[in-house]
Amino acid sequence: MTLAISLALVAGLLWAISNIIDKIALTKYVRNPFAVMPAVSMMSLIVGTVIVTINYQPYPEGIFWRLAFFAALNFLSIVFYFFALKDEEVSRMVPLYGTTPVFMVLIELIAFGTKLSIWQYWGVAAVVIGAIVLSWKTSGLKFNKKGLFLILGSSITWAVAVVFLTDILDTYGYWLGWGWVELVIGVLGMISLIFIRQEFIRVVKSSGRKILYLIMSSQLFSISAKAILFFAAVSWVASLSSAVASDQFILLFLFSLLISWKYPQILKEEINPRIIIQKTISILLIIAGIFLISL
Repeated sequence: MTLAISLALVAGLLWAISNIIDKIALTKYVRNPFAVMPAVSMMSLIVGTVIVTINYQPYPEGIFWRLAFFAALNFLSIVFYFFALKDEEVSRMVPLYGTTPVFMVLIELIAFGTKLSIWQYWGVAAVVIGAIVLSWKTSGLKFNKKGLFLILGSSITWAVAVVFLTDILDTYGYWLGWGWVELVIGVLGMISLIFIRQEFIRVVKSSGRKILYLIMSSQLFSISAKAILFFAAVSWVASLSSAVASDQFILLFLFSLLISWKYPQILKEEINPRIIIQKTISILLIIAGIFLISL
């Protein structure tokens, strides 16, 4: 159990680093967030190809297209995430991703009639209250409601993908399923290049290879976090492993405070006692809710 907890904490750390890199790249170098999707997808294409090649076994046709559809939802979730992150504080946007378990239990309730325990009801309430508190912005720049809807859209699409992919992954194996998901994301990213080729070239020309290195390194951190969390989940309780990995939100908040204080030219966020207290309370509520939902 100690090893599983340690792995889950490391996964959260890697995701927090990935979020910071994404925010810096989007703020400093990118006008249209969709323009970075080919760079994001390059790493997915490489990782997915390697995993599928090593673990290949044929899927029944209907199963493969189901998997491809939910992988496409995963791709859409990433797109929503990048657009949400572009114009709003990373320490506000990413913890709102903690609403994903809420959408997951609601989808399972509606689609499968899964009953919720009293602890899960309390967990849903805690996450919702935490999200509302985190979204409330009464000073400084006006809160970007578009960003809020985009990050919630990202959470919903990811929740749908996870709920309906679980059965496929359990039946045919996690590694092969995950490999196909990453491969489909990679292919979709390459297809997107057809539509945003000029913008992608403009971004690369204006910022050089730096933007590619930033985005691809961020994706490498994210993919590594997924793999590490899988090892944690198979050696412990999967839902609790995911809950422990929500240390991502605390670490992200601390990283964003430190960077914004020391290097505001790289990352700028509101820093004052009221904002720090607000974000701390809301993030702790969201994390507490995630743990209650996982019970």
